[in-house]
Amino acid sequence: MEEKEKLLQQAEELRKGLYPLNDTVEYYEKALEIELKCLDIYSQVYGKYHKKILDSHESLWLFYHLLNDINKGFMHKKEAIDISEKVFGKDHMHTANLYSSFGQCSCCQGNQEEGIEYLKKGFVITEKNLGKDHKKTKKRKSLIERMERGEDIEWCKE
Repeated sequence: MEEKEKLLQQAEELRKGLYPLNDTVEYYEKALEIELKCLDIYSQVYGKYHKKILDSHESLWLFYHLLNDINKGFMHKKEAIDISEKVFGKDHMHTANLYSSFGQCSCCQGNQEEGIEYLKKGFVITEKNLGKDHKKTKKRKSLIERMERGEDIEWCKE
């Protein structure tokens, strides 16, 4: 078996233990460890700009967030955005969704200026792809308008 195939098989075996999710710190710590190993393997095989790398960064963002290490989580979310822009393009809905979720997280952390900037980037792409009358477009526009007015938003319920 070729070296890259062996590495990929190793990563897939590691990932099998990640699901189903359970809600314990020990699980998240173990999942984080596994996902970091997988990211290393995928990086060796695919380089930086690949969907598997993107998936790993999105998972790492979640695990760090759940472990309350917001700064490391944001680092991986920004990596995911960069990779999504290259893999899918800056006008793709996956990229728009990452912009929007990063914007929401930034707002939650008290960085409204950066948050609104990313929410707007996500909105523009969403409107372009889905149209101005789509439910998701209207929701994103409403969130931006409410943030700009300084309304208190319960992000987890949005």
